[in-house]
Amino acid sequence: MDACKRCGRPLKDEKSIALGFGRTCMKKFEAEEAEFKHIQITIDDALRVHNLKIMPEYFKAVASKAKRFEIRKNDRDYKIGDGLLLREYKDDEYTGNEISAVITYMTDYAQKKGYVVMGIEVAA
Repeated sequence: MDACKRCGRPLKDEKSIALGFGRTCMKKFEAEEAEFKHIQITIDDALRVHNLKIMPEYFKAVASKAKRFEIRKNDRDYKIGDGLLLREYKDDEYTGNEISAVITYMTDYAQKKGYVVMGIEVAA
């Protein structure tokens, strides 16, 4: 006789045998799978870094940690935990200076439509 893959009890009906689970164990298995999928983080999500241009006066403020936020158009679907590579540009040319930061907070409160304020922490 076929046994449940979860609890090992004998399976009696054809549907349970085909699934490999009894009704109660199938519900528990589906709930566990849903929870697992909910908390799963893909490597792409965990390592997502946005390369952004930043003007020298703002670059200096971020570098000195006086400025701990960025206001940007949310055209990249920013998320808390995303990395930012802030690359200094002067007169439309890359200066070679850059700072890595992580988004620690986000809000669109009192912003133009489509814009967000991101709290950032400069990487050590």
